Amino acid sequence: MRVFFILLKRELQATVTSFGYYVLLAVVASITSLLFIDQLTAAGHDVATALYNSAFWLYCLTMALTPLLTMRLLAEEKRSGSLELLMTAPVGDFQVVFSKFISAVIVFATFMTPIWIAHLVLGAFFDAEIDWGQLSATSLGVVSIAMIFLAIGTMASAVGSVQLWSALLAFLGNLFVLMIGQLHRQFEDGSSLARVLAYVDLLRHVQTSAYGLIDLRQIVLQLSVTALLLYWTTRIVEARKWR
Repeated sequence: MRVFFILLKRELQATVTSFGYYVLLAVVASITSLLFIDQLTAAGHDVATALYNSAFWLYCLTMALTPLLTMRLLAEEKRSGSLELLMTAPVGDFQVVFSKFISAVIVFATFMTPIWIAHLVLGAFFDAEIDWGQLSATSLGVVSIAMIFLAIGTMASAVGSVQLWSALLAFLGNLFVLMIGQLHRQFEDGSSLARVLAYVDLLRHVQTSAYGLIDLRQIVLQLSVTALLLYWTTRIVEARKWR
């Protein structure tokens, strides 16, 4: 575990000392604030309704943001030649992959702070009724589906050697996940296939959490898919190491 935390600290330091991270955080904070204000106005200043109605663009924002956070994880290491040096150190391939993935999850979680700040401001200065349980559930729901997208991005970064191509590949993977989730609309409601496809629809997962609910079945699915993607990523890294 000590090696894992050293690698995790290394990844986090590389991110927080990057100017690009703060630029991206400022852009996301601006977009999030404007969209939330728009939803708040449309909902008649009902904060809970505005948060629920924000589920779709939170999902879209997650799809767009995660490739940018993962594109450098392994692709940049390969480009600079530091990945070969890292792999010759006494660390396991999974430790390298998992530490990079967890660092991306932690960094992504910081992009949820604008929503929390907006709620704090509304509660402190405008006496708005804030459902902190709903906000916590929404944040957990967004971060948990982001884990799948971040795992896709980590795998894309392991496949590609150029950050731009890794980001593009990750974004295409995210679109594929979106498409799979929306396929249930093509089948008759109530059919077995429609129910299965609706179960894997990540947009529904976000909407459930935005309603203030945590569905353990959805969490299990998200963790299972994430674990599978990280396993494939580790195998890709192992295969490239022996070339």
